[in-house]
Amino acid sequence: MSIMNTFKKGATNISKKTKDTVEINRLKMQNSSKEKEIKELYFEIGKIAYQKHIEEANVTFSENELTLFFQIDTLQHEINETELEIARLNGKKLCQSCGEYVINDIKFCSSCGANFSDFDEPTSNNEEVAATAPNNDLICPNEECQAPVINEAKFCGECGTDLTKLWE
Repeated sequence: MSIMNTFKKGATNISKKTKDTVEINRLKMQNSSKEKEIKELYFEIGKIAYQKHIEEANVTFSENELTLFFQIDTLQHEINETELEIARLNGKKLCQSCGEYVINDIKFCSSCGANFSDFDEPTSNNEEVAATAPNNDLICPNEECQAPVINEAKFCGECGTDLTKLWE
């Protein structure tokens, strides 16, 4: 066998091995993509099951599923508590009516107008509100209030006056 034939045979083997390696990697990538899709479907199934657990009292789940749901509930509670602490450190509180975070020292939610005294939360006077409100020279149009208002707030945080007409 000549050196050229040996070289050709070696080159052919290398070419075949390269093609095989490329094909193997292509097939592995296909499988990886399908495995990712399966994980996403498992995730969606889990979300649906958890939603049923929350919304429907007559659905029965196994002890393992209930344990997992409890773990989710516990983790979500911890996340909520951490978010409240972050808001507190930022001088904000959560409106129990609409779920928006607003400045601590207001009596009415600037997003939905809910009265915070309905939620047994302490309120403060206008001076404290003025100290925490942004310096934007906007004041409540209510003659009796005249508290500073947050730019684009829907309601005055001090008296609850509807401010939506100000931003139209």
